[in-house]
Amino acid sequence: MNIRTLSITIFTAVLLLFIQSCKPKNSQGQEGITTVYIKLTSLQFGTQVFTYKNVNETVTKDSLKLKAGEVYTCELELLDETQNPAEDLTEEVKAEATAHQFFFTPSPTSMLSITDLDKDKDGKAVGITSKWTAGSTQSGTLGITLKHLGDTPKTGNISDGETDVEILLDVIVQ
Repeated sequence: MNIRTLSITIFTAVLLLFIQSCKPKNSQGQEGITTVYIKLTSLQFGTQVFTYKNVNETVTKDSLKLKAGEVYTCELELLDETQNPAEDLTEEVKAEATAHQFFFTPSPTSMLSITDLDKDKDGKAVGITSKWTAGSTQSGTLGITLKHLGDTPKTGNISDGETDVEILLDVIVQ
């Protein structure tokens, strides 16, 4: 085997490894996140799990039903259900916590107060776990956005970085 053939073979092998290591993006530009489970736990009402799915451009989602004045602990779980079995991406976001941040956007803002509980190694918000306090009886929406910031420092600005997943849920506070 000559040097040229060997060089082409090595280059091709490295290129294939690189391509295989890249995460697939779905049609929304997300890093394979098709499903978000929102697990809400309160002392008074126990645990409820709400689901948002976008598989093959078909969206199904639950409405969040909360009790006025109740405090909840929220845990998010992220899956890629285009894989068989489904791939849990939550651990990857935790492992790359300094490069990820969730943003929660309630509308109206008085409907829900959200505080991040988990932090990255630099003490910056991640948002996989958070504390939610429901406001008074009303309805509205909640946007949940996961941003991938890469090496960009976290500033708490939702316009920074690339969007890994962005969902909008109906919320009813009873």
